[in-house]
Amino acid sequence: MKKTKTILCFITLFLSSIVARAQERLDRDNLLLFRDGDGTVQPVKTMADWAKRRSEVVRAMESVMGKFPGKDRRVELDVQVEERADAGSYERLLIT
Repeated sequence: MKKTKTILCFITLFLSSIVARAQERLDRDNLLLFRDGDGTVQPVKTMADWAKRRSEVVRAMESVMGKFPGKDRRVELDVQVEERADAGSYERLLIT
């Protein structure tokens, strides 16, 4: 009986932590909301607000994918146009 209560206690704590994390996460489909210093959700209105939101997005991405590579690991892009097609009001390019 004591083991059952202990297991139920751990399950309850685990589930409550999942719910708490889900509530604190901002909507992934609306990038124009951020948390201010008090933790209140606010709409992005300035470049400074966007910088705060961007840092949240980058932090979330890095928690899943790992840190971004440093500048020493970046290479120049060598884009080559293979084909051009006139599509009326725009031009379609096949690039490699």
